Amino acid sequence: MVVKPKEEQLPSFISEFECCFGELGTLPKVHKIVIDPSVPPVIHPPRRVPITIQPKLKEELDRMEKLGVISKVTESTDWVSSLVVVEKPDGLFVFALIRRI
Repeated sequence: MVVKPKEEQLPSFISEFECCFGELGTLPKVHKIVIDPSVPPVIHPPRRVPITIQPKLKEELDRMEKLGVISKVTESTDWVSSLVVVEKPDGLFVFALIRRI
């Protein structure tokens, strides 16, 4: 059973379980994604990002790259997924990859 804490209880909940919320979690090893060789590669076109959020988005992507969450691809690749970016009311971003084949 999952119990959602009330909004006013959230700060004390986070304090109590600080060890779980402290840092960004990472996997200790390099992992390989196995791709079925019978499936042809797909390249999705880039999606438009509203010009009003582009500077803030670049700042967030740079921050994520520095943290090691993402890495810049400098060479061509056979697989490209579209990125959808939504700005939340609090100014943070939600990222989603479109993975249609």
